[in-house]
Amino acid sequence: MGKNHNQIKIMKKLYFEAWIHSKSYFLCTILLIIVNAVLPFASIYIPKIIIDAIVNKEQLTAILLWVFIMTAANYLGFMIKQLLSYMMSCIEDNFADICRTKLGRTSMDMEYRHVENSKVLDELEKATRGMFWYSGGLKRVTNSMVEIISNVITLIGILIMVITMRQLYVIVICIIVLAQIFIEYKNSGYDLGFFKEMNKYNREFRYYTNILQNYDFGKEIRLYGAQPLILSHVRDYEVYSDLVFRRKAKQKSITGLATAVVNMILQVSAYANICRQIIDGAITIGSFSLLSNAYVSIVSKSSAIFYNVFNIKKSISLISDFYSFIDTYGNSEKKELLSEEIHADENYTIEFRHVSFCYPNSDVYVLKDINTKILSNQKVSIVGKNGAGKTTFIKLLVGLYQPVEGQILLNGKDIKEIPFKKYQKIMATVFQDFKTYTASIKDNICMDSPMRKEDYEEVIDKVRLKDVIDHLPDKDETILGKQFSTKGQELSGGQKQRIAIAKAMYKDSPFLILDEPTAALDVKMEYEIYQLVSECKTRGAVIFISHRLSSCTFCDRILVFDQGKIVQDGNHQQLYREEEKLYHKLFYSQAKYYV
Repeated sequence: MGKNHNQIKIMKKLYFEAWIHSKSYFLCTILLIIVNAVLPFASIYIPKIIIDAIVNKEQLTAILLWVFIMTAANYLGFMIKQLLSYMMSCIEDNFADICRTKLGRTSMDMEYRHVENSKVLDELEKATRGMFWYSGGLKRVTNSMVEIISNVITLIGILIMVITMRQLYVIVICIIVLAQIFIEYKNSGYDLGFFKEMNKYNREFRYYTNILQNYDFGKEIRLYGAQPLILSHVRDYEVYSDLVFRRKAKQKSITGLATAVVNMILQVSAYANICRQIIDGAITIGSFSLLSNAYVSIVSKSSAIFYNVFNIKKSISLISDFYSFIDTYGNSEKKELLSEEIHADENYTIEFRHVSFCYPNSDVYVLKDINTKILSNQKVSIVGKNGAGKTTFIKLLVGLYQPVEGQILLNGKDIKEIPFKKYQKIMATVFQDFKTYTASIKDNICMDSPMRKEDYEEVIDKVRLKDVIDHLPDKDETILGKQFSTKGQELSGGQKQRIAIAKAMYKDSPFLILDEPTAALDVKMEYEIYQLVSECKTRGAVIFISHRLSSCTFCDRILVFDQGKIVQDGNHQQLYREEEKLYHKLFYSQAKYYV
């Protein structure tokens, strides 16, 4: 009962959203139901009139008139159905696009910790395939609904017609139809189980097939001979899916055979009954035609009704994965507690208070009892060995993760209480695995911010991009990458990094965070970039992470991380004098290679 109630709720939600999207869709649906319900009677009842007229040798014109009426009714009904189906299909396709956008927006807006969680990614796969692949979405549910309602109306009309002719054999037909319903029910269970079973493997298959089609992997695949590795994963999927498909085909063939046997028994007994009545003189030849068509329609309509009932249950069960994902991970920002606007000229203090953190599904602490404050007028460098927790610290600082223990406070307010998007107004971050988009250079830098021409030109000049852009055929309208256009340009890794840094600087937020974004630049260029950023960022904080400690010398503070803890805190001169501690050892070990 609970499961059925939930499916009704999902169906209500689906059709409420469809109603908001297009009210004309429901008018088309009602008209299609009426046409589908009425049209079969032309092919059931009119042939009886024609045959009886021929047997009784009535006038040819009367006979031809009925032939014309039947033909015209079928043709007109077909044309109306085609027109309505086309109009509905356009609306359904547009609605599916809206749902795809909604799912994409939800997956982009959900908390970052979910992005790295394989269980959540499996749920996203279920939501995607459930709504757009297996269930058929709104299109299939509506088609099934139209079939159910129109067939019920038709079936009631046929049963009234047959019963008035004193054909009680229809009771036998109904009993046999119940057997078919049970078979369809079993079939429905097989299909739903199959779809659920394949979800996880479909995500893996899509990942590896996308790699084969993604030119970003082109060099790696060729230089390291990765084809066998990737293709082996694809073949593993193909072998597994083949076994599952074979099992499903076997189950379907058994139920299909049972359906065929039931249909054969029904058809033979029905025609035997009708033929007996003709021999006995109980019915006319025209009635024979009517009853034959009626019995076939009763069976097909009854079977179609219950097939579509099960089809809707199956589709709604799959669509529920879509709405479950939206409800669970959507609308993540319900609180608007920080109502005032955030400006770069305001003073902010971010405090880590006894913060500890371990990644989801792990009990190993990456950060342990971190206590520090960063002011929005400081230049801070974060250093340490690989795996010391530097990047994790930044992910917590920018709000991608929340602490397992302790608090992160912005001007005394726990950032958990601040909407993520509003908190991001004070953050401009460039990670070491930054991304550029297949869009113009200008769009890659400005993103969704309004164009401020003077700021834009100042930024591209300071990160040494102006000369690069001036030599491109379309200047800053040049598209990065050749994925969509042969006119696109492939920039070097260092040039892309400068675009990423320009994007962060153009945002002009109180906190500018650079997590080793200059790794592809040479030492001189890296130092110049850091120096320029430090000089041009006259307002707000600049936080650097770099393995090259020469970039730390102009910072106000240096936080030294080791094994998930802050082990030193001070400026370059203070920390370098502590010769027995980590910072001096790291700086000295690098400096001797540049002497």
